Amino acid sequence: MQKHIFLIITIMLLLVVGNISSAVCSGIKTLSDFEGSTFIKKYHQTKQMDSWALRNGRYNNSFSFSLGNDAYSWFSIEVVTTNATNPAICNYGIMFHDESNPNIYPTKFTNQIKTVMDDFLKSIDSSINIKEVVGYVNKRSTIKYSKIADAPAKTFGKYSFRIGTVGYELIIDIDKEK
Repeated sequence: MQKHIFLIITIMLLLVVGNISSAVCSGIKTLSDFEGSTFIKKYHQTKQMDSWALRNGRYNNSFSFSLGNDAYSWFSIEVVTTNATNPAICNYGIMFHDESNPNIYPTKFTNQIKTVMDDFLKSIDSSINIKEVVGYVNKRSTIKYSKIADAPAKTFGKYSFRIGTVGYELIIDIDKEK
């Protein structure tokens, strides 16, 4: 009888720990998950979200945030969903723009951007190796491209990253692997 009770308790603990573990590592899967995320709660939007259909049938949802203490430093996050009626996320794009110091064009990877990246990555998927990704973003952030699609992709976990500077903006493109 004691063995059965011990076995039942062990199974229940494994189920509870498994559910907690999968909940922590599950990450953001839908647009509403992102809208309710810790990231959105921490960083305050500076303008209303805008959305539009893309040529490939997917749907783009844009969020803008303040990056500094002035109106000239900001970042935006593009959350691309499967389509207008299916809110499953397939891509993120982050664009950092800093005009607070005209001598630092294009936008440089700063401690403030590092903090935003840390918080964003923790919010979308806690299982990703954040230190490794942020190091890669820092390393690639000074390379200039005419469009971000020209940047080589590097995979971390279930995400593919393209990083570079396009014009004055530091851009991070994140594709969710299927």
